[in-house]
Amino acid sequence: MLQLLVQCWALNTPRCHTGYDQTVLIICIDICILPLSIPANNLQVSVPYSQYRKELGENHLLRLTATLRVEDSFYIYFAQEEISICDPALTIEFPENMVQYQPSIAKISLLNPLTEPLEKCVIVVAGRGLIYKQRQYKLDSVQPKSIRQLQIPFTPTQAGPRRLTAHLTCLQLQNLKSYKTIDVAAA
Repeated sequence: MLQLLVQCWALNTPRCHTGYDQTVLIICIDICILPLSIPANNLQVSVPYSQYRKELGENHLLRLTATLRVEDSFYIYFAQEEISICDPALTIEFPENMVQYQPSIAKISLLNPLTEPLEKCVIVVAGRGLIYKQRQYKLDSVQPKSIRQLQIPFTPTQAGPRRLTAHLTCLQLQNLKSYKTIDVAAA
């Protein structure tokens, strides 16, 4: 019989002498397996994002440790991995040439790298001289490992360098921002 113990630690702010402040997550998995029931040498264990998102520090690092003990022997195997968790990517694309008072479209893409859907997403878009006031767009859930695109029609009213900002909030994430600057030609 094999016994597997998996622990996940959130590595928060660095400390001067002791490395990282560790927050223990309650993600201990104790699995007993008979060797004949394992068809291959790989065993996959998933830790859902919802179990560690609140403890995830600013540096977005997790330390995953696993020990495997073979019952009826003295063999114990240990593995440890530090994993950097990526936030979903929020990107903004503009057409190559933009002219003042000419209608245009910006494309905002949201990539969800997580293993669970992003729920109740709201993207707030602003850009002085590009968009009048702020616009708020509500999205359906963004499925795991998928991309959601949003097209924003606008007409630039000011020439020169202009910045468009997109701010995403959803149940799983807060304050994810992206921005892009474009030079708007005078009419």
